[in-house]
Amino acid sequence: MLTRRLYPPSGPGLDFRFPLAETKLMKISGIWRLVAFLFFSAALSSSCNKTISLVKIDDGLNAEEHIRLGSIYLANGETFQARQQFQRATIEDRKNADGWFGLGLAEHSLGHFRSAALAFEKVLNLKPDYAEAHNNLADSYLRLGKIEDAVREARAAIRLGGEQAAFYHLTYAEALIAVHDLKSACAEMEAARNLGRDNPLLLGQLEPLEIKHCHGR
Repeated sequence: MLTRRLYPPSGPGLDFRFPLAETKLMKISGIWRLVAFLFFSAALSSSCNKTISLVKIDDGLNAEEHIRLGSIYLANGETFQARQQFQRATIEDRKNADGWFGLGLAEHSLGHFRSAALAFEKVLNLKPDYAEAHNNLADSYLRLGKIEDAVREARAAIRLGGEQAAFYHLTYAEALIAVHDLKSACAEMEAARNLGRDNPLLLGQLEPLEIKHCHGR
């Protein structure tokens, strides 16, 4: 239900906005090689296109290039391929936090919440102040029934703040629901609404929880 609350990191090489066809020159092992990324798109609406398939890729990529390719696969819904690319990135560079973050996203999307939690823990070992990783780890812990750990990580995400803070409050609200603290959970949902009142994705997940747990209180 909450997978969509896992956000791609916004760092270099992890932009989810891709053109229909993109050709790049990448410097690999001291030589320039041509890497062609070819996409087919289908219109979802008059203002939105969705990538359908990645037809051709080159091999021999470095960690950052595996992360970019994994991000393309993940945005395209090809989660197994995305996981493979993020795994390769972390093999190439064990200290690449974006690689571990992407791997956590892929594992979570596949329902592998224990593996997702391990990946997000790796991120936080490298970047302790990565708010989104704290939030995503909290979400993974919730699905594993590790409620106290989820509460701790959600609080850490809220303390760090950032553009996605509304979602952190929503994650915290869910953790509070799990411990039957509905009064505090509803207060967190109100905070989430105030911060994300113009975010339809947030509201789509928030409103059912408000109706179930807060209306009439």
